[in-house]
Amino acid sequence: MATSVLQFGYTSGQTLQCKLLTLGGEAFLFATSAVSEVPSSSGQYKATFTEMSALNGTYRAVVTLSGTGVASFEAKWTGVDAQVAQASEFVNVDLPSGGDATLANQTAILGKLASAPIEVVTPVTSATTLVLVNKDNYSANNGRLLTFPVEVDYSSASSVKLLFSINDSVIKQTAAVVASATSITVDLEVDFGSSLSFSQCSGAVCDLVATCSFALVASYGVDEESIARGVAYIYDRAAV
Repeated sequence: MATSVLQFGYTSGQTLQCKLLTLGGEAFLFATSAVSEVPSSSGQYKATFTEMSALNGTYRAVVTLSGTGVASFEAKWTGVDAQVAQASEFVNVDLPSGGDATLANQTAILGKLASAPIEVVTPVTSATTLVLVNKDNYSANNGRLLTFPVEVDYSSASSVKLLFSINDSVIKQTAAVVASATSITVDLEVDFGSSLSFSQCSGAVCDLVATCSFALVASYGVDEESIARGVAYIYDRAAV
């Protein structure tokens, strides 16, 4: 038997179950063998699915409390036994030509950004957004070290890295440091070369912007765990 684990957040102290169905499916395919709150009273849960083979693919995970659905997440596994997947808010994008949702809607995004001047002085980071300026350095030396707050201690990971990608193809990666049990830092020199296509926008610091996906990933030997992921907005310096 193989196990597949899903880590998600919910109100602490609950007795939960989790079930999986395919995207657009109407019947549950898998149910958890166990759901535990780890660490205790943290509001972070691990749902374990025990099947003949490790789960492989993208599913809709439904969390239930006393038999009633209380939360829904996107869950992705790659067929590796004991893999821990990170639950994420579900985004269903249907594009006739496929591709990255952010790139496909870049005109609308730029329209929103152009409504007011943009000045990027320090990096803005969250679980889903990263804002950077191309050719800039983000390090402790200039007080701009990228810092990701975390709720789980990743010091036991063999490595942690920050990946940038377009349509699932990695275009840049750099090592990250587990600074403490509550933060991970990245010393980053931002230079994407010709990997990004910049488009016009208005701003005090830059007049071009591009988008790509980012993921902060912890590795445990052959297993990987996504810590944070989302959209990176990369601004290019305005011509002087």
